[in-house]
Amino acid sequence: AEAGGLSREDVEVGSTVLRQLAPHMAPVRSATECVAALSPLLQARAFGAAFEGEAGVLQSILSLPARLLAACGVSVGMQQPGTRLQLIHLVSFKGHMDCLRFLLAQRGVEVNAAAGDHDTPLHKACFNGHGDVVRQLLSHGADPNATTPISMMMQQPTDPRTGLAGPAGPAR
Repeated sequence: AEAGGLSREDVEVGSTVLRQLAPHMAPVRSATECVAALSPLLQARAFGAAFEGEAGVLQSILSLPARLLAACGVSVGMQQPGTRLQLIHLVSFKGHMDCLRFLLAQRGVEVNAAAGDHDTPLHKACFNGHGDVVRQLLSHGADPNATTPISMMMQQPTDPRTGLAGPAGPAR
């Protein structure tokens, strides 16, 4: 086995994918170089495919050897830095049913995953009026009662003096 637990075959597959994604790059000579070069490209391509509705690309990426995916930090539940969006959030937001069906069939998908804004995939689908996505998520266990900071605030009584949600302050 090569460095990082990757086999020679894993590195060969990674090198082939790397040549496809970045043909201008010099060939990699080790597992470490392969992972360093491939990780950001695979992650960006997977998130791009989810956003654009490219189910075939998602399938191709997520069907790469498991050790290679793990070494590159690529999984069905990977999160975008900062936003904590997962692939399922993007396909739900955009209404991409083929991608959603594929992701829901994968081990490790979190149908109730909360992004950095606390939205779940169900919130993203509802926000854009994707009823078919909403039904699919609900049929796979999405929590219709999941809350966000905004929904929690909206459940607070309204202060009659300010008209804002939240507990009333002291009377003046």
